Amino acid sequence: MKKSFLRKRILILLLLAVLFFAVAVLAIAGLLQASDAAVYAAIAQFINPRLTSVVLFITGFGDGLTVTAVVLVLLVIPSTRKAYGVSCTIASILGGIAIFSLKELFAQNRPDILWLTSESGYGLPSGHTTIATVLFLTILFTALRSQKKPPERVFLIVVCSLVFLLVGVSRIYLGVHYASDVLAGWLLGGFIAILIDTVLRQLRKSMTAKTR
Repeated sequence: MKKSFLRKRILILLLLAVLFFAVAVLAIAGLLQASDAAVYAAIAQFINPRLTSVVLFITGFGDGLTVTAVVLVLLVIPSTRKAYGVSCTIASILGGIAIFSLKELFAQNRPDILWLTSESGYGLPSGHTTIATVLFLTILFTALRSQKKPPERVFLIVVCSLVFLLVGVSRIYLGVHYASDVLAGWLLGGFIAILIDTVLRQLRKSMTAKTR
């Protein structure tokens, strides 16, 4: 890994960390209530039974059981075990630990509005959003290393990004998270995925250098 690339990665990680804690502090201080309410109002106007069924399906991509199943499949299949399984496992475990720890640290309650699905525990950051971002960004980073053709790269970026972005929006639609919870989840998930990808790149570089 080139030093310039590593420096850029470190700067991005620092920026994501600062933005995450800025959102968390502002949310806990109650300074994002107006923006949270405005975002929910804009989304809630589209609530209807048919769309709710679709949203419940989308939000499932951030469910713990779904993520665990995807990771296990990537680990079991020999062709994906080394390239995807290991990195996704490490990233998902770290993501789970971070979600639990930060929820307990911030102890921020969920919205007191109409819930379209059942949930428990604290809200900040959104766990579904965080883990979906971690998983699909990790998959994206791994896929982009082997895929060099521009059309395929664009397709991968669009699909993976849409999944974790829509999972975040689904949490607001369902009424179980504030927009600030979701934004924090995107930032935290991005931080973890980039951190794991950077560390694994460095390890691969070191191992390659030793074998020469």
